Amino acid sequence: MQLKKGILWLVILVGATVLAACNQQAPNLSFEATVKAYGEQRSAILSILDLISDKEAIFSSKLNGAINLELGTGEVGKIVVNSTNVSEGKTENQESDVNLQLELSSQEALMGTAVDLTADLGVKALIKDYIPYFQLSKLDIKANDNLKDQLSFVTSMVDGFKGKWFTLSWTQLKDLATQMNAQKFVFTGAFMQDKVEYYTGVESVEYEWQPAWKVQFNEDLVKADAKEALRAMFSGANLSWNTLSGNVDFTGSLLFMEDQQKLTQIENMIDSMKFENLEAYFVIYAKDNIKFVIKSGDLIINDEIKISFSQKVTLKSYEGTITVTQLMSGENFLMSGEKLLMSGDNLSGEVHSLTFDYAVKASGWRKVVFDLSVLDGEDEQLKLSGTLAFEMEENALSVKPDIKIEIDGVKASVAGEYRMEKIDSYTFTEPKDAQDFATLLGAFFAGPELSDELLSWDALID
Repeated sequence: MQLKKGILWLVILVGATVLAACNQQAPNLSFEATVKAYGEQRSAILSILDLISDKEAIFSSKLNGAINLELGTGEVGKIVVNSTNVSEGKTENQESDVNLQLELSSQEALMGTAVDLTADLGVKALIKDYIPYFQLSKLDIKANDNLKDQLSFVTSMVDGFKGKWFTLSWTQLKDLATQMNAQKFVFTGAFMQDKVEYYTGVESVEYEWQPAWKVQFNEDLVKADAKEALRAMFSGANLSWNTLSGNVDFTGSLLFMEDQQKLTQIENMIDSMKFENLEAYFVIYAKDNIKFVIKSGDLIINDEIKISFSQKVTLKSYEGTITVTQLMSGENFLMSGEKLLMSGDNLSGEVHSLTFDYAVKASGWRKVVFDLSVLDGEDEQLKLSGTLAFEMEENALSVKPDIKIEIDGVKASVAGEYRMEKIDSYTFTEPKDAQDFATLLGAFFAGPELSDELLSWDALID
């Protein structure tokens, strides 16, 4: 009897403990406090963006990494990268030293012969006062006997260039830098900071037995702030409002009419966006652990693209699916990489879709484990998995990837570290003995002289 009573009390004690744990709720936060806490969680992201967007700073960076390749038919390869870089935002001076070690091996015939190749390549580069300088510091190639004859011409020609500095006196380089800066993304933290005003229809609910706030979007305000951030991106923070509103009154950076047309097109696209079937929550796990989840919802763009969201969150993870579907009406948008490109042609036939399946889980301090797959219809185009580790200091950032990639029968693994930090000063010194590369090539090859116009940016991209 005593044994039975002991067991009963033990069961009651265990049950009470379990119930207490199950009923242990997160702090009772107001909606305002929840949104504020959620924004503060992303302080690390804001710190990173503030660091890399500091135009007054001098940055020193190092990249060390290795890429291992399996090319699907017996070929294997390896690329080892070691590089250093110093850049100054104010002057746009930049100096780099890049070293690559390449290995390629194939048991089967590749390009008509078996391959066993190693190469050690070193390149130094400098941009000083918008004039580029470069040097082939090292090129050592070793290959199997079948390839030696084919490579001998290359190595003999390259030997005459090794260790010498060359320059390209492009008069267009400064103009190119000005154009690129006009379109460079300028981070605006205001849009990253969540506002209570972004949300309507706020309702206190539970999500997976956790306290939560169910919300809808204030679409008008979100669109307005998105367009404001877009204007900052296009203006380079150096253009007057008159320029952005249609009066071509240049103030510092140059915004071309074609860029203004792009701005107008994207603003019109933002205006066309609307959410349908939205079910979204702020989920409260702790006062410093708030998650935002779109359990389901559709974003319609211009009545031509539908982006469907499906998410699920836990204490330490996100998983979900994003499906981009091309609708069969009006002018169509086509997916190309990360961009939505406009097409004036009407497409017919099947409805095309692109699906992104993902899972992200926290693993230790500032480390995440992730999986991503991309499907074009039912065909898997890309599979990505691995870890990313971050270290953030006051004036430094380190990122350590360990990633596996599969795409079109090619398998690759990537591991290494990228570190950047602010430094107090650096002297960029142009080489005094640099030879003009255009003149040198003109001496090597018969035909028309290689002028600045032939080597201009416009000529290179045509």
